[in-house]
Amino acid sequence: MKSLFAKVLSLLLACFFAIAIVSFLLFKWVSQELGHHGKHFQEWSQRMAGEVIEKYETGNLPASGRELEARFNVKAWVLDQDGNLLSPRNLPEGVRSQVTEYPAVISPPDNEAGRFFIFAHQVMGDRARYKVIMTSHRPSFGKSRFRFVWLPTVVVVLGMISASVLLSYWVLRPMRVMRSTFREISVDNLASRVPDVITRRNDVFGDLGREFNQMTNRVQCTVENQNQLLRDISHELRSPLARIQVAASLMEQKLGSNPDIDRMETEVGKLNNLIEDLVSLTRLKNRTHLVQEEVDLARLLESVVEDANFEFQQMGKAAVLTAVSPTFLCGDSEWLSRMLENTIRNGLRYTPENETLEIAVARHEKMITVTLLDKGPGVPPELLERIFDPFYRVDHSRDTSEGHHGIGLTLAKTIAEIHGGQITAANHDGGGLQVRIDLPVHP
Repeated sequence: MKSLFAKVLSLLLACFFAIAIVSFLLFKWVSQELGHHGKHFQEWSQRMAGEVIEKYETGNLPASGRELEARFNVKAWVLDQDGNLLSPRNLPEGVRSQVTEYPAVISPPDNEAGRFFIFAHQVMGDRARYKVIMTSHRPSFGKSRFRFVWLPTVVVVLGMISASVLLSYWVLRPMRVMRSTFREISVDNLASRVPDVITRRNDVFGDLGREFNQMTNRVQCTVENQNQLLRDISHELRSPLARIQVAASLMEQKLGSNPDIDRMETEVGKLNNLIEDLVSLTRLKNRTHLVQEEVDLARLLESVVEDANFEFQQMGKAAVLTAVSPTFLCGDSEWLSRMLENTIRNGLRYTPENETLEIAVARHEKMITVTLLDKGPGVPPELLERIFDPFYRVDHSRDTSEGHHGIGLTLAKTIAEIHGGQITAANHDGGGLQVRIDLPVHP
């Protein structure tokens, strides 16, 4: 039976069938116990008769009679063995005539005198043996009524709650396990798999777990092949590029300075930078060479800003720290510096001349936030998420004229994510692009 609907329906029917059987047995037991031939009914009336005789022999029968009537809705009469009335209260003839044996319980349907119970018992007192006749329209069992009235109801309710909990656990447990696996996959932990406790199930959850694991295996294989391809290409390109650089240097020594040779060296440098970034991205994806240490992000930011300003000062551009406070976090200082450098260089690249890139860093509870606001043309709203994709460019503002190859923000996003944070971009109301980096203090 692989249908989830059929299994849920079967489980519900089984639970409610079991509850119905238990309820039937409980209410049948209650009806027997509370019936006039029930053991509890007999014991209760016998105990009441004993209390009546005890009060009679101590001379407290009138007060006891009022107490019994108030507590248990019972009227009682005491007779001797010959049937002579010993109580001061008159015994109705219709009641006396119906009592022919002791003990006896006459229920309302059998009572010719009216719709009330008649109880008759013989009780051995301290001085003699007595006969006790009692009547009651509605016997009260005191605290024991919970046992017979509320107990079956509580059992039924608890049974329904237990069935609901069992069904919820049966359905939600595999969902929680798979959700945990999905969450790990979403943070690039491609080695995570749905555990065997789910995949061994012979139902829709087992099918889903097995198919998900197969899909994850294919995705992991594809990603690993892609990373391996990047590593192989990067490695294979390094050698010919190195030879081209050597050849360009030899040509420059023989021919002297030449614009074509200079252009060749510039393009080779761009290719080297691209290869280095690809290698770095692959290392980050594989979570290798990460060092956890205490880093003062504000101080690190000041150092990166100083280097960037030195590079862009000839263009009339500058990065300005508008708000800085001591912000310590746990992370890899080398990679964090690379992340800040890439985002700041990207912001300065698209900041107009004689304008500034505004940078602020602050701590909010357990997070550290770095915001960068440039004065550039901004990005179309529908393309804001894509600027962090490798090699993606917004046509009107992204180009390769200065060696920009479209992978810097991808590296920055990856570095932020492996530190447990995130990086987002949004167009500022006053113009320009605002990039926000959120990093946890303890990832």
